[in-house]
Amino acid sequence: MRGVTRTFALGVTPVVALEAMDLDVPAGTLVSLLGPSGCGKSTLLRLFAGLDVPDAGSILIDGRHPGDMRASHQIGIAFQDASLLPWRSVRSNICLPLELARRPADRHQIQGLIDMVGLSGFENALPAQLSGGMRQRVAIARALAAIPAVLLLDEPFGALDEVVRLHLHLELQRIRAARPVTTVLVTHSIAEAVFLSDQVVVMASRPGRAVSTIAIDLPYPRTPAMLRSARFHELCDRCSEVLFTNVATAAGSAGMRE
Repeated sequence: MRGVTRTFALGVTPVVALEAMDLDVPAGTLVSLLGPSGCGKSTLLRLFAGLDVPDAGSILIDGRHPGDMRASHQIGIAFQDASLLPWRSVRSNICLPLELARRPADRHQIQGLIDMVGLSGFENALPAQLSGGMRQRVAIARALAAIPAVLLLDEPFGALDEVVRLHLHLELQRIRAARPVTTVLVTHSIAEAVFLSDQVVVMASRPGRAVSTIAIDLPYPRTPAMLRSARFHELCDRCSEVLFTNVATAAGSAGMRE
């Protein structure tokens, strides 16, 4: 992503969601976008997904435009709301991207995804029969069904309690170990970003832009014990310092303008 700007015409005054945004996501890594509400994180993810286009700048995924990647089903997306079709079973929901791509659903591949996200035995269950955490696992499996090159996650664990969230953090790590995929995660949680990521990109308040990229040097596999380690807390403190310094600076600037 180079020099990306996205402005929305809302009322009399246009809202600049992103301005001169630069971002690199190395292949095979998980990069988290961390920033205050309204800083353009979800807008950025929509641009990466080819669901929106920038007003200025360029976006390439392995040399291709996001729209081309989406059209060839090389981008998988999971949102905070699992958005499962309520009349379709777990298996049928996971098959949906393959149906849209007009590709045959390999029974063994689909069962492998179900097993990978820990839902064996629930293949024929409807979404209403699943817990929130289980529905999110179906959504992640569905996002991986077409074997995408890129996985985009927009706060997929935000509505879950801490115990379920940690369990799904471990599940996501295990899934990515079994099927490596370049991943971009939007989150409001500093601890979540540090625990899951290879890099954390801290964004400024609107207009959104990257102000710092923090390398996360925790070893893999990440374990719950790491949440108590000195290095984990050092990295969280570093992310927190950058995040809140920029929020405070933006608030001060806004106050001066008023």
